[in-house]
Amino acid sequence: MFKKEGLFMKKWISTFSVIMIIFLAACGNAENDANSSGGEGSVPAAIDASISIPSQIKRNEEVRLEVTVTQGDESVEDADEVKFELWEDGKKDNGELIEAEHENDGKYVASYTFEKDAIYHIQSHVTARSMHTMPKVKVAVGSAEIDNEEENQGHSAHEHDGNVAIHISPTADIKTNEETPFDIHITKEEQGLEEANVRLEIVQSIDDHQVAWVDAVEETSGMYTAAHAFTDNGTYKIVVHVENDEGLHEHSEFEVIVN
Repeated sequence: MFKKEGLFMKKWISTFSVIMIIFLAACGNAENDANSSGGEGSVPAAIDASISIPSQIKRNEEVRLEVTVTQGDESVEDADEVKFELWEDGKKDNGELIEAEHENDGKYVASYTFEKDAIYHIQSHVTARSMHTMPKVKVAVGSAEIDNEEENQGHSAHEHDGNVAIHISPTADIKTNEETPFDIHITKEEQGLEEANVRLEIVQSIDDHQVAWVDAVEETSGMYTAAHAFTDNGTYKIVVHVENDEGLHEHSEFEVIVN
């Protein structure tokens, strides 16, 4: 009888050991998968946008404007909004804004005809996956020529930098009359942007009524935090303003839902 019980116990222990090995292996694989994908709560890779257009353009000929949007190694096919802003050098206030259409492989395109010999700036405004980026190029139309010395001087003060990406969370499931903490992740050339002055402009979308300005605090490299308590339900715009001592002046708009 004892022999039978001993054999039973040995079989039970062996079966239990096999089950535990399978369970631990499954947990290890799940953890590896989570780590390889960034894991829950990790900061997603910044979106990147690259404009493709000839630097010398003929006047009165239709030109294809193209921007390719990626996130890491992935083509972004679900951008919320992609536009091209075009203006003659020194006349930004008279610029035009053109909607781009999704084509394929992360490409968003539009067409435009330049009617004047001049230097133009072309900037794409890309909003995707709660991030915003605005790369910019300069082109010469007709007989105009780009001054290489001027081009090498880089961006002037208060000019948007297309290499800056801004991400904010959360943007949904925000409750009224509760202080909501916001995490703002800012990168420049894929590195955390440090020692920046970051402020949140909170605007009620229904009437563009400005609700508040909130200063953010730098926690770690490229990570800033701020908090605000919303008193009313509705849709709001949060404009993240980023400046630093090097003349950077960047901003991105995000829509948040409060209920």
